[in-house]
Amino acid sequence: MRLLSADIKPMRVFRGTLQFVDGLLHWNFAQIGIPIISGVIGALMIALEHYTAAELCFFISGIWGILSLWRTELNNFVTSFDKTVTRILGTVVVVLVVGWIIAVTDSKKQEAMEAKNRPETVLSRVPTADEIAKEYAKVLPKPEPTTTANVVHSRGFVQSVGNPVFGVDELVPETPIRVNISVMNGGSDPIYNVHTLFREIVAPLKDDQGDPDKVAYSWFLKDTKKYTQWLAKNHSSGDTFTPGYKIFATITIPRLTKEQITGIMSGEIRLYVLSWARWKDEPQDYVNCVWLQHPSAAQLSDLVWHLCSH
Repeated sequence: MRLLSADIKPMRVFRGTLQFVDGLLHWNFAQIGIPIISGVIGALMIALEHYTAAELCFFISGIWGILSLWRTELNNFVTSFDKTVTRILGTVVVVLVVGWIIAVTDSKKQEAMEAKNRPETVLSRVPTADEIAKEYAKVLPKPEPTTTANVVHSRGFVQSVGNPVFGVDELVPETPIRVNISVMNGGSDPIYNVHTLFREIVAPLKDDQGDPDKVAYSWFLKDTKKYTQWLAKNHSSGDTFTPGYKIFATITIPRLTKEQITGIMSGEIRLYVLSWARWKDEPQDYVNCVWLQHPSAAQLSDLVWHLCSH
């Protein structure tokens, strides 16, 4: 089967393409212009949150830069050894720089995916007392009659390790804020089929909402219910925690507005961090809820955390 006409041979097209590329590589403007244009387009793609396209642009920019290094005559160098060393070192620098840029872009892409897939935890409307009561009824398991004899308690258990730690030094508007959390097996036995969940909730405080801790707690219980349903659907076996074993998790608070940060600073908005764990042979889930006392300055130092009153 003839894919092309007799006048247009595949090899002729291939050779013509190579000659065209080689001609561009010997054109001074193309040597510098194409990598710059690709980089600028990549930066524009990042601004538009098209991260895969941005990574492709940076990759093209790097490859073209390396090709330009090896096809340029480098007339300022006397010996071929000097030219080779310059090309090798230049290639290493291009690979490192472009690799770092692509890694940063990939990190931003992951943050965008997490923000897109995570459940909404900023309360746009404070639930009423009746709504809170209904949510408790939906989420809390119905008690079943049991006897002490048929309940197996493990001597291993999950507990939080210290207070949450911010991954930034200050609160900056429209900037994602990372919070690091850690839990561990504080008992003397291993525990099995361990599942954990971590969330943050940014909730405004209002006089007519009742106990704000219960509001945040009820919203978190909704998340845990959805999560346990997902675990059951996907037949997740969980992890094994040996005595003293720790895990570290990072949650990302969405971009806070300037008004929200002002509210956190003044105490009109409360920031909660919640942890949940479930494991084999433990009839009661572990839940830890803490909230941040409003800091005296935007710099996140000397912070005070309080246990929720739920």
